[in-house]
Parts: sequence; C-alpha cells; structure tokens
Amino acid sequence: PLVEGASRKAAAAARRAASSEGIVARHASVNSSLVRGWRARQGGRLVDRSAKRALLAIYQQVTGV
Repeated sequence: PLVEGASRKAAAAARRAASSEGIVARHASVNSSLVRGWRARQGGRLVDRSAKRALLAIYQQVTGV
C-alpha cells in the first residue's frame, strides 16, 4: 500500500486515517503536490482526502470538463 500526506505532520495522520479506511501501511511519505490532506492506494482502491482532489473537482464542475 501507498500512503501520502501533504506534509510530514499530515503523513503521520494519513497513516492512521488510511488504516481506518482499511488500507494499512508501515510508512507514509510526503507528497507536497497534494497541497493539503492525504491519499492512500492499495491495489485498485484509492482513498483521496487531499485538497488537490477537491480543487480539481471544483475546476471540473466550473468548466464542465
């Protein structure tokens, strides 16, 4: 499994949050492109609680993409 947080602090919280979603990882990495929040992937499952995803959703709604 892959767990990422937007910062070191977010990565630690991401590991715990992902575990509650059923994705258990030993480590979480920092991915500054997430802006804020976290995401986790295991197999074909993705749990995305990042601000980047939220901003993309808003952009898609506004532009009709």
